[in-house]
Parts: sequence; structure tokens; C-alpha cells
Amino acid sequence: MILSNIDIITSVKKRQIQIVPFSKDYVYPASYAFHVDEKLLRPIGNDLIDFRKGLLPEYEEITMTQEHGYVLQPGEFILGQTHEKLTLSDSLAMVIEGRSSLARVGLEIVQTSTFVEPNHTDSIITLELKNNGKSPFLLYPGMKIAKGIFYRLESSSVPDYNQGTYITQDEVEPPHIAEYRQLA
Repeated sequence: MILSNIDIITSVKKRQIQIVPFSKDYVYPASYAFHVDEKLLRPIGNDLIDFRKGLLPEYEEITMTQEHGYVLQPGEFILGQTHEKLTLSDSLAMVIEGRSSLARVGLEIVQTSTFVEPNHTDSIITLELKNNGKSPFLLYPGMKIAKGIFYRLESSSVPDYNQGTYITQDEVEPPHIAEYRQLA
């Protein structure tokens, strides 16, 4: 079942959903608006990526400011993060989606990693930002970037999601590839 705005607010009051910082102003009929934080990671280099061999790009850390923002060029891909940290109970999950206004100019918010597991604990959400449009796009910290759609599970999840790869992510990180290296 998808949570309505009333369900979202009730779940926040019961601490089944914790969003820090939280504002009722960002609760919509069936979603919550998330904002982009100032920290970005831009992959650099054109070397081959091979998870099994541990070959990854290096990343340049960028900090946006309100004055300058960040110009995302057509075809460019960067990692960002939500300003908000999220905690979910064992009976709720969330899907993060882009906003229609941003999609209409070609800005993609998540490539494929849209699902947030139950028991997600006090962590940011990584944004996989790509400009698929024909014009440069100026990102500013604090702009509404995505919406979270919450789902109630029919039963609580077991075991707790407390050993996930990015469970304690305070800020955006490059990919963790240990599980892929085991396949080598």
C-alpha cells in the first residue's frame, strides 16, 4: 500500500519514518520532497571499470554553494546526495523518484537504484544525477530534486537491514564492490 500524505505524517509522528530535517511543507498527496545537498562526487578519468578486478574511477569531491551551484553538462553523470537523512521502520520501504519538472528538461535523478529497504537507518540517499538534455543544467544546494514514495509492507521485514553496504552512509560514497570481487 502506498502511503498518503495523512499516512506519511502519522508515520512520522509514530517515528516509523524519520526524516531529518522534516517539514510538513514538503509532504505531498502521496510523497515527500527531498532536496539535493551541497556535496557531489564527479567521476574522473576514462579508464575501464571492472568490478571483479576492483577497477573503479577516481572521484573528485565538489561542494556547491548557493552563489555558484554546479553546472551539469549534457551527458554528464555525477553522484549527489539528499540533504535529508532517512530512517525507516521494519514495516516501511521507499522508492525515490525524479520530479516531473526536472525530467522535462532532461535531468535524471536515479539511474536504477530507486528502492530504499525497510530499516534504512539515519542515512542520506545517494542520487545518481545525469543530464540527458541538450542544455547545461544549473544545480543549487537545497533545490527540490526528488520525491520519496512510501510503501507499507504486509508484514515486518526480518532480519533487520542492519548490514547493508551503505547502511551508515552520512555522505555520498563511491561504489562498494566487495560482493563483485568475490565472483573473480
